[in-house]
Amino acid sequence: MQLSLKALALEHLPDGALTGLGLRHVSFMDLFWAADWDGLYRGLAKGNPPLALQLLALNTIFLVIFIFRRATAKNRLRNSTVEIIQLLLLVANIAIVFQEEAYKWISKVDFGNLI
Repeated sequence: MQLSLKALALEHLPDGALTGLGLRHVSFMDLFWAADWDGLYRGLAKGNPPLALQLLALNTIFLVIFIFRRATAKNRLRNSTVEIIQLLLLVANIAIVFQEEAYKWISKVDFGNLI
């Protein structure tokens, strides 16, 4: 028997999430606690997290830096500096997407002859 993702998510909700007509009142915290945190941990413990998680982590770090900078900085960044930072973020995202190909290419390069 195959269950849908919605059925699996609703299965883990607390009893208080049910209403009288069989409808569910779902809060964000109910969904947070019903998430598959063990599966996330297993994926991270393998040492090679999924691509989407790597991109999410990288972009979250840049977002936190942006928010912190905007909240604490007295002066705005120059437009050229902002463009360079955006370019670095784009390059970092591309590097994550193509990291397997980059590792293969780097392993083929003989650095002894370059020096």
